[in-house]
Amino acid sequence: MDITAPDWAVLIGYLVIVTAIGLIAGFRVRHSGEYVLGGRRFGPRLMIAESFGVGTHAEMPVALAGAVHSVGAAGIWF
Repeated sequence: MDITAPDWAVLIGYLVIVTAIGLIAGFRVRHSGEYVLGGRRFGPRLMIAESFGVGTHAEMPVALAGAVHSVGAAGIWF
């Protein structure tokens, strides 16, 4: 299996784009509050999406099953 010219082009293009995004984002951050909290400019849609993503990640069913096994039916609120 050889890496061909189109493979290299995609790889290099990806690295350039990711680096550019990182540099642009890095220059826009003035202090740690902007880095961690996004300057508190998150709208309700983004916060709802973030909460949904946190609550439905792949580990959640496993953790929920363990909590229910440990503490009984009350673990469903885990």
